[in-house]
Amino acid sequence: MPNLFQSAVEKRLTARLDAGAKPSSTELYPVVEPDAETLDYFKKNPNQSGMAIGAGLNGYDGERRVVVNPYSGLDPQGVKGLIENERIRHFIDETKPKLDFTPTKEQLDFFKNTEYGKPENIARLRETLVARILTGDDSAKNITPEQQRAADLVAQQWYSQNKPK
Repeated sequence: MPNLFQSAVEKRLTARLDAGAKPSSTELYPVVEPDAETLDYFKKNPNQSGMAIGAGLNGYDGERRVVVNPYSGLDPQGVKGLIENERIRHFIDETKPKLDFTPTKEQLDFFKNTEYGKPENIARLRETLVARILTGDDSAKNITPEQQRAADLVAQQWYSQNKPK
């Protein structure tokens, strides 16, 4: 799958840098080192590769940022994909697009033993599916046309709000 989000980020940053600007942390959702409590959580949960934190996400306040689990065993390409995925999650949380598609049985089965598999977390599952579609993550499984339209909507919002000036 093509990585639509990365292309949008690269285009915007390239245009801004070419114009002499420096990217701000809010544009990029910076990657930060996990604090001691998060590091302990990650050590106990190596299957969670990382997360979007800040602005109330995952119980964290403050600036929006991304943390990577150093115990996850991801290779550098996997870490890069994770960071992009979590940045998209922040973008979705900020823009609040209407994501009302139905996950497939295959997707529900894949996520059934995770936080995303809990019925009360259906909105979070939709968000992660869209982010995974946009980053080309195969764990989105067989996506439906309705899911692709939702992902396209998020990508379109990203482009419209982040086009070079």
